[in-house]
Amino acid sequence: MENHRFISKSDSTKARSNRKHIRQQKVHLDVQHSVHASLNPASSHTEDDYNQPKTPPHSVHATVDRAPHDAEDHCALSKLTFLYLYIQLISINYVDTISIYSLLLKEYFDLGDQLIQCRHCNAKMWYHENISKHSNASSPRFSLCCGDGKIELPLLQNPPKFQQQLLFEQNTAYAKNYQQNIRTYNMMFAFTSAGIKFDKTIDHSRGPPTIRIKGQPCHRIGSLLPMPRKEPKFAQLYIYETENEVQNRIKIISHNNEIEAHIVSNLQKMLDENNAHAKSFRMARDRLTDTQVHNVRLKLIAGREKDGRTYNIPSVPEVAALLAGDIDANSNRDIIVETQNGQLQRIHELHCSYLALQYPLLFHYEEDGYRTDIVHRDTLSRKRRKRNRLTMREWFAYRLQCRPNEGQTLLHSRKLFQQFVTEGYTMIESERLSYVRNNQKKLRVDKLCSLQQSSEAGNKKGLGQGKRIILPSTFAGSPRYMDQLYFDGIAICSHIGFPNLIITFTCNPNWPEIHRLLTPLNLTSIDRPEIISRIFKLKYEQMLSDLTKNHLLGKVVAYMYTVKFQKRGLPHVHLLLFLHANNKYPSPNDIDNIISAEIPSQKDDPKLYKLVQNHMIHGPCGILRPASPCMKEGKCSQFYPKKFQPTTLIDGDGYSVYRRRNTSRAITKNDIIIDNRCIVPYNPKLLKKYQAHINIEWCNQSTSIKYLFKYINKGYDRVTAVMVHDDNEIVPHAKTPNDEIKEYLDCRYISPCESAWRIFSFPIHGRKPSVERLQFHLPGQHSVLYQDHDDIDDLLSNPSISESKFIAWMNTNQAFVEGKNLTYSEFVTKFVKKGYTIGRLQWVSPTTGELFYLRMMLTVCRGPISFEDIRTVDGVEYSTYREACFAMGFLQDDREFIAAIQEAKDWGSPPYLRNLFVLLLLTGTMNKPEEVWEKTWHWLSDDIVYSHRRSSNTPGLRIDDSNMMNLVLLEVEKLLLANQRSLKDYPSMPYPENANLLTHTNNHLILSELNFNNEEPRSEFLNLFSQMTGLPFNHQHLYKQHFCFPTFFKIYILLMTFNH
Repeated sequence: MENHRFISKSDSTKARSNRKHIRQQKVHLDVQHSVHASLNPASSHTEDDYNQPKTPPHSVHATVDRAPHDAEDHCALSKLTFLYLYIQLISINYVDTISIYSLLLKEYFDLGDQLIQCRHCNAKMWYHENISKHSNASSPRFSLCCGDGKIELPLLQNPPKFQQQLLFEQNTAYAKNYQQNIRTYNMMFAFTSAGIKFDKTIDHSRGPPTIRIKGQPCHRIGSLLPMPRKEPKFAQLYIYETENEVQNRIKIISHNNEIEAHIVSNLQKMLDENNAHAKSFRMARDRLTDTQVHNVRLKLIAGREKDGRTYNIPSVPEVAALLAGDIDANSNRDIIVETQNGQLQRIHELHCSYLALQYPLLFHYEEDGYRTDIVHRDTLSRKRRKRNRLTMREWFAYRLQCRPNEGQTLLHSRKLFQQFVTEGYTMIESERLSYVRNNQKKLRVDKLCSLQQSSEAGNKKGLGQGKRIILPSTFAGSPRYMDQLYFDGIAICSHIGFPNLIITFTCNPNWPEIHRLLTPLNLTSIDRPEIISRIFKLKYEQMLSDLTKNHLLGKVVAYMYTVKFQKRGLPHVHLLLFLHANNKYPSPNDIDNIISAEIPSQKDDPKLYKLVQNHMIHGPCGILRPASPCMKEGKCSQFYPKKFQPTTLIDGDGYSVYRRRNTSRAITKNDIIIDNRCIVPYNPKLLKKYQAHINIEWCNQSTSIKYLFKYINKGYDRVTAVMVHDDNEIVPHAKTPNDEIKEYLDCRYISPCESAWRIFSFPIHGRKPSVERLQFHLPGQHSVLYQDHDDIDDLLSNPSISESKFIAWMNTNQAFVEGKNLTYSEFVTKFVKKGYTIGRLQWVSPTTGELFYLRMMLTVCRGPISFEDIRTVDGVEYSTYREACFAMGFLQDDREFIAAIQEAKDWGSPPYLRNLFVLLLLTGTMNKPEEVWEKTWHWLSDDIVYSHRRSSNTPGLRIDDSNMMNLVLLEVEKLLLANQRSLKDYPSMPYPENANLLTHTNNHLILSELNFNNEEPRSEFLNLFSQMTGLPFNHQHLYKQHFCFPTFFKIYILLMTFNH
C-alpha cells in the first residue's frame, strides 16, 4: 500500500507541495472566517470595542447579504458572495477532501487535512499546529514533532511481509483476527511482564478504554528456565520445550479461544529471523542443551556505542551476551538473567531495550528505545540552550508522528498502540518523579535566621538542617499544584467578580476530520488517541479565540479553563468566562439569548435539530432507563428529567432554571421519546460551529461559586483508600509518615488520550489574567534553598542569601516613587511589562501570630521601604505587628478573627472554615466567641444544603435558618468532641438542639422531617375544607357530627406526615 511504503521525495518537490497546501489552507481559513462572520453578524464587533486583531492580509473581503434560513442553507450567502468565494477556491486548484460546498455552505469549523509536512522531519501536520508568530506565515514551523528541527532520530522501518499483511489487509479473516487480538499476540511473544491492563469495569461506553495501573508500572523478567512444576512464561517460552512452542504459547492464553495457531507459528518464525533478542534467547537455549554446561546466564546489555540519532537497530552481540562463572554486569542497568530461580528482576525504564522487550510486535527489529546519551541536533540558527540532551517526552512525541517515509507499524497497532502510548506517559512521569525523589533529597530549605544560629553553634554543614522537599507545587497534577490553581481562580474572582458562564466542551470522536483521516486506513478514533488529542486541542483553542477575542457571547475580561479526562477517556474542557459589565446577562430574557434548553424546530432549522439530537440529550435515564450510568439510588445524579418551565427564571438560591416549554417537539432516541425536559443547555452558534457536546450554564453569584473552582481544579480521578491496621482501626494521618510520591502513583486511572495529551506537552490549565503569588516573611525568616553538604558559612557570605521577592518589593518602593501609593498586591498590577497581572497574598492562619498580623498590615500598607514602615501607623512605629493592627483598629471586638474567616471564605471550603473556628475556640483567642459565631456561622454552612441535596438526590430541598444553624453547631460539636472538648465548655456559645442526632446529620430522611413545611398541608386542608362545605347538606351534617375543625386538621397533618 502506498501509505506504508518508503516514499522518497526531493526537498524541492516537498517544498512545492507545502507551498501549494499552505496557500490552500490560508484561503480555506479566510473563506471560513467570511462565512462565519456573515452567518453570525451579531458576534462581529469593531476593533475599537474589543481590541480585535486586524484582518489578515490574505482575508477574503466579500459583501454578504443576510437571507432567511431554509433547509438547504442556500440562502445563507448571497449568490454574488457564493460566486466570488467559489472563484477564489478554484483559482488555487482547491481539490482537497473538504468539498467547496461543505466549506461555503456550512457553519462547521473544519480543520482540514494533514496536508503539510514538517520541513525537518517530514511529519504530517495540520496547518493550525504551526508555531509561527503569524498564522499567515509562508513557511510554517512545527515543534510538536521534532522541536522545529532540534530532534533527530532514525526512522522506523517497514514491518516484515507477514506482519504487514496482518496489519494492513482489510478483507482476510486472519488479518482481522490479528488486528482484533493484537495485544494478546504481543503478550504471547513478549520477553517481559508489565503491570498494566485494560479495565472495562470503569467505563462501559464506546469511548477510548481506560488503563488501570497499580502503583508505578514496571517490566520484569524471570530466569531462563521455569521452576519445577511451573509453566513457562514470557522469555522462558523461547527456551523451554521449543518443540511444542506454539502450543505452549497458546496454552498461556487459555481464556482466549480466538487465537489461531498458524498466525502464532508465522509470528514465531518472523521474530526468529529478525529480532535480535529472540536470537539471543535461542542462543541461550542451544547452550543449555549442551550437557556439559550447567550454569548459563544471559546479560541484556543496556549501553550502546553508536550514535542514537542515526542508528537504532542493534545486532545480537550489542543486545545480549552469554556469561559463564561469576561475571557481573558492567552497568547498573544491565540485566543478568539466571538459568533457574524463582525471582523476577525489574528492568530499568532507561534500558535501551525496555520497550523492545515488551513490544516485540511493535519493534520487530529490536529497535532501541529512549537513550540518555542522545543530544539535540546542531543547527546554525538555534540559540544556545542550557539543555542539549533528548528527553524521554521528546522521544515519544517524535515517535507518535506519521511520516510518509517511515514504517507505520506503531500507528496501525490499534489496542497495542493504545497501551504503548499510555505506558509512554507513565515512563515520562516516572522519570520526573525519580528526579524529585532522588535529587531533591539533596535539597533542603530553612529560614535564614536558623542558618545563622546553626553557624553560631558550630554546625558548618547543612546535612542536619532544614526539611525535605517531597512533591512540590511545580509538579503538574500534584495536590499542591491543584491547590495553587484553586487559589489563583479565587484571586481572579475576588478582583474581577464572579464568572458568568461555565462551558463544558467534550471531544467528538466522530468529527469529519477524524473520519477522513482514519477511515481509509481501516482505523477508528479509538485506535489513534493521539489524533483525538491533537484535533481536540485545535478545536478548543479556536473556540477559546471565538469567545475571548471575537466575543461570540459578549466581551470577556477574564477566563480560566481546565482540560480533564477522568475515567471516560475522551478529553473535555471546563471553561469559565468572566464577562465585561456591559455584557453581563442579569435578566432571564438575556439568558435566553445565549442559552437554550429546548428542541429546535426540525422544519425551520434541521441542522440544529440534528445536532441537538446527536449531542445535547441527557440519557434517557430515570424510569425510562434505570440502568443509565447517571442513576444513583434510583434517581438521576444530574436531576434529569427536569420539569417543564414556561419561562427562564432565577430561583431563590440564585440558580438559573431554564425555559423548557411543554411543546409538541420531540426526539426519538433508543426507541424512547425525548422532550425538552432531557435537553442539556446549549448555545446554537457554538453547537453548529463545533458539532460536539458543548454544555453552557449561567453561573449564579452565590456562595456555591467556590465549589465550581474546587470542581474544575480537583485533580485527576483516583481510587479513594484508607490505611487500616489488622484490628480494623483507622491509622491516624498525623502519625503516619506520608510518601507523597507513592500516594500520587498509587491507584491512578489513565486513558490513552490523556497520555497522548501529556506526551505532546499540551496545557492542562490556562487562565487570563495571570496571577502572581506573593510571598512574605518576618525579618530574617525568608526561606533559603541549599544542598546537603553546602557549607553554612559560605551560604551566609553570599550576598544573594538576604534577598527575597518581598524585600525586593520594598527596595523598589525606595527607588520608584510610583510604588509609594500601592499595596503589595496592587504593585504587581502596575509594574508589569505587558498585559494585566493580579497579585495574591499567600494566606496564613491566625495561629501563626506575628506573621498573620504582618499579612493584615500588608493589605493596607502602601509603599513601605522597610519592615519598620509596615508597623508604623500615623507616624508612630510600634514594636510588633499586632500592636500596629490594634492601632489600625483591626483587633477591636474580635474583628481580626471575623476578618480572617471572611477572607478565608473566598477560597476555603466550609469544613476548613469550621476547623478554623474550632481552632480559635480551642486556643481561647476570641474575647466574645458568641459574637464571632453570630457574624460568621452562615459562611460555615455553605456546604450543608448542597451536600444534602446531592446525598438525597433532592434538588429542591430547603433548610430554614434555625435548622441550618443547628446543623452547623452539630458539625462544630463533632470537631470539639474529637479534641475532648464540647460547646458546653463555652457558656456564651449556643448549644445544638437535638444533640442526639449528632451521628445522623447526614440522614436526609431525618432532615426532611425536621424541615417539614406545615403551611403546605394547612393550605391544602383549607382548600379541601372549602370544597366539603359546598357539598350537599347531609354530608355537611355528617362532617359536623363526627369532626371538628381542629381534630380533622390534626388527623390530616398526621396522615400527610406519614405519607411524607
